[in-house]
Amino acid sequence: MKLKKICLYILSMVMVLAILSGCDKKVYITTGLKSDEIFKISGEACSLGQMMLVLMTEKNRYEEDFGSDIWSYENKNLDVNLEKQIKDKVKKQLSELKTIELFAKENKIQFSEDEVALIQKAAKKYYESLTEKEIELLKLKEDDVEKLYSSFYYADKVYSKLTKDITLEVSDEEARVIKCKYVFINASENKEEARAKAEEVRKLLNDGNDFNTVAKKYSESDNNQIQLSRDNVTDEFAEKLFSLSKGEFSNIIENQDGYYIFLCVEDYLQAETEANKLTIVDNYKRDQYAKQYKPFEAEQTFEFNDKVWDKVKLDDYSEVVTQSLYDVYNEYVK
Repeated sequence: MKLKKICLYILSMVMVLAILSGCDKKVYITTGLKSDEIFKISGEACSLGQMMLVLMTEKNRYEEDFGSDIWSYENKNLDVNLEKQIKDKVKKQLSELKTIELFAKENKIQFSEDEVALIQKAAKKYYESLTEKEIELLKLKEDDVEKLYSSFYYADKVYSKLTKDITLEVSDEEARVIKCKYVFINASENKEEARAKAEEVRKLLNDGNDFNTVAKKYSESDNNQIQLSRDNVTDEFAEKLFSLSKGEFSNIIENQDGYYIFLCVEDYLQAETEANKLTIVDNYKRDQYAKQYKPFEAEQTFEFNDKVWDKVKLDDYSEVVTQSLYDVYNEYVK
């Protein structure tokens, strides 16, 4: 349902902002920014046009999924204003992107003539895809697109340079993915009753009753089947679930939400395990990358033009429908 999708989007947005807010740039209030400059990182300016391109791309993609009225949705329980959330997200994304570009330049990472030509070609293709009205509303120049695409490419090159020699051997057991069905009993209201219900379920399964039938009657979860790997469960769950063989039931497992009883449907999914190996390696590379880059980031100063940014209202840009910013970049430069 659309409302449920919106709620999931809100939660994911909140988590993204929590992660991004971990950066430690020194923030300065300044009057030294021009009206077409949205921020400076250690004196290097980013134009409002570049920021607006990213904001409009994000805006239009979310509207395609949730409808143009999504920005009027507010969740008072989470204290969420979606328009502010997406603007904060884009602000943090662009500041991170421009900081990485500074890092690249300080470390003498440069573009070849061929790479410059590809970036220019991509920028021209994207700029020419915009309508005259979009260009007018965004106060955009082709140079804004080229600078933004250059920033994207610097980020790609920095990541490649810092991770190219990093290797990690991952065993089948470390990456193993299993498939389970489960019954969940919520213990938030009455823990003793929930425990008794879980024990009743375990007895029914021990007596040979059909798992699906029992789950349909007793489980308090919308989804009773899941794929799991060691890296996406707690150590306590991993120890108990990854010792199960196909067709074997777990004992009652308790966590802060309630009680679980699992049935191991498949104890080794080969294709999923191979894919998870790549994910584990990629996550490890990202961690190593952050260890090299983050100290540089923490030393930078950040000046932001709040006066201009606060005036940006998504309702004023209904005629800006562009969504292909990343698609064109990937077509030419990736």
